[in-house]
Amino acid sequence: MISKRRLAAFLCALPLIALAACAAPDKTRPTSAGVAVEGDFDEARSEALLAEARAAQEAGRSDAAVDLYRQAALSWPDNRDAWVGLRDLSGEQGMAEDAAAAEFMIGRIDLYPSDQFYVQREVNRALKIWANEAEAAPDANATQIAYARTLSDFYDWRYAMRGSYDAPRPFLNVRAKDLPAVIASGGGVLFYLGTLATESASGQ
Repeated sequence: MISKRRLAAFLCALPLIALAACAAPDKTRPTSAGVAVEGDFDEARSEALLAEARAAQEAGRSDAAVDLYRQAALSWPDNRDAWVGLRDLSGEQGMAEDAAAAEFMIGRIDLYPSDQFYVQREVNRALKIWANEAEAAPDANATQIAYARTLSDFYDWRYAMRGSYDAPRPFLNVRAKDLPAVIASGGGVLFYLGTLATESASGQ
């Protein structure tokens, strides 16, 4: 039997437990199918892995360098230097699909830095639509789609770090306070889908 005193103490603690659970957004990194990555998104870790990749490449350990470049890029998808290293070395190793996927990612982060609002929400919505459609293509680059989904996870994660977070839905997911920014960025979403379509067509 639980004493009345203990029961009262437990009931009083419940609000504190709830507040602790809601105090901060979840920083756990989502996992994209087909991409093996260790740990959460971490910019410092990405830079450290990039340095290791360059050292491995200079030492002639190309296979290890490719893997390290990939880990560096996926640890922080805004790390352009990691994607460039992955693209160049993959190309040298005859890994055409990997090189094309890395080139695709360079184009994404050049056009749409992940710290911008419209990228974190509306452009990300367009990216998810593209990834779903690309998977149905008979000549789909599976590596590129997996990288794109990781980038999408990154956009979601960056938005979650803003504070209040609403997971994107299949249709427009907008809070009242976000309407001005969404209206301003609406044209950017259409342009983004257009660039994806153009790149897909030119790559065929």
